[in-house]
Amino acid sequence: MHLPGPWTQRIPLHVNGLGGEALWKFRLESVTVSWNQAASAIIDGPADVAVIPAMFPGPRVTRAGAAGAMSIYSLPKGIFESEAGQKLLNKPGSTAFSMPVAELQASLGDGWTVVSEDDTFRAMSVVGGDFVNKSMDEEVACQLTKAHIENLEGHKALAPFMGSLNFGVLDPAISGLCGPNPVRFHAGAVRAWEEAGHAVPDCAKP
Repeated sequence: MHLPGPWTQRIPLHVNGLGGEALWKFRLESVTVSWNQAASAIIDGPADVAVIPAMFPGPRVTRAGAAGAMSIYSLPKGIFESEAGQKLLNKPGSTAFSMPVAELQASLGDGWTVVSEDDTFRAMSVVGGDFVNKSMDEEVACQLTKAHIENLEGHKALAPFMGSLNFGVLDPAISGLCGPNPVRFHAGAVRAWEEAGHAVPDCAKP
């Protein structure tokens, strides 16, 4: 889907080592494709820039990198920390995400350049989980959750990026629980997590 015509936009480009902010003008045409098509659009050449959900290291990043040298841009710190930025980043289904540039660079490899104004990469994290009807029997929900907890380490070992997906992390700042998110744990799930030694936030309990 094409937005109406190309347009000119002033984009703040933060460049390490220059001690300031450079404003460049680009003529941009936006095209909406599926997540999996985005990497192909980069590789085949019709797109110069893509906004894609990615894990580090993950298949979409690896596929896009097949096009050659690539750059990945952090959200500017000022936008990331602003009230409007935090409201967007922490809307239901998302959380604010940050990680050390050095750690990200190591996971991406030599073909990638991480662009950030400091030593932190900032972005949006998309969160998710398994859902059941609140009327499910508590013992069934408890046993299902226990099975998940008992296999956490196995999940993390399935692929290189699985260890970065925060399985078993219930901290609202990372998991997206509480705040504007109305989703709460099933009572059986709460019991399973707490019996396994995890602290379930009160705001995420039924």
